[in-house]
Amino acid sequence: MNTIAGAQRERGKRHPAVARSLATADLVRITAQHVSSEGRCEECGALVTAAKPLCPRAAAALRELARRDGTADTSSRTIRFSVATLLRSASAHRPTPEGRCFRCGFVYTAKCQDCPQLRIIRRELEARGMIPLTAPEPGVGTCAGKSASWELTGQNLASWQRAIDSCHECPILTQCRTTLRNRIAGGEPPQDQIVAGAAFDYYGNHVPADRLRTYAVLRSRTPRGPANHVAAGGDAA
Repeated sequence: MNTIAGAQRERGKRHPAVARSLATADLVRITAQHVSSEGRCEECGALVTAAKPLCPRAAAALRELARRDGTADTSSRTIRFSVATLLRSASAHRPTPEGRCFRCGFVYTAKCQDCPQLRIIRRELEARGMIPLTAPEPGVGTCAGKSASWELTGQNLASWQRAIDSCHECPILTQCRTTLRNRIAGGEPPQDQIVAGAAFDYYGNHVPADRLRTYAVLRSRTPRGPANHVAAGGDAA
C-alpha cells in the first residue's frame, strides 16, 4: 500500500497481536496515554468518532485487558503505580450519559458496570488494603476474581491477615471449609494459598494463625523447606 490511509489500516491490523505480547501494566499505560480529545487521540493523533471513541492502539489494549480480566496476568502484582495514581485513575473511569467509560470508552452492559481497567485498579487497591474487600455479587466468594490476594507468594503478613479476615466474613465460608476438608482428605491440600481462612505453605502444610508471623519472618530469611518445617504444622480450622 502506498497511501497514508492504507498504511494506517495496515498498522492497525498489527495492534491486537502487539497488545497480546505486552504486560498488563503496559496495556494500562497505553490506555492512559492514548486519550481522545476533540476528535483525535492526544498521543498518536488518530481520528476518533462517537462510534469509535478510541484510537486503534488504545482499542486493542482495552480488548486485551478485557480478555485477560480475571486471569493471573491481571493480578495486582503486575501494576506498579502509587496509590495516589491509582485513585486518580479510578476516579476518571466513570460512566457517561452515553453509557461509556469517560476515561477509556468501554461500553457498559446490564451485567458489566465497570470497565476492565477499573476492575484491575480496584483489585490492586484491595490487595494494598486501601479499600475493603467485597464479594462481587451475592453467593460469590470474596476472593472471586482476586485470587492473587489469597496467595502467600508476593504478599506480606498484613496482606495475609486481610485475606484471612475477609474469609471469616465471606458468605460462603461454610461451603469453602467443606471443600477444603474434602481436598485435604483426598491428599490435595492447597499450596502457598489461603483457603477458608487457613494458610497453607508451599508444600500444603497448614500454618496455624498463631504461628503466621513467625512463618512470615522465617519465609523471608530461609529457603522454603526449613521455613516450612519450623513454622508450619497443625490442623486447618
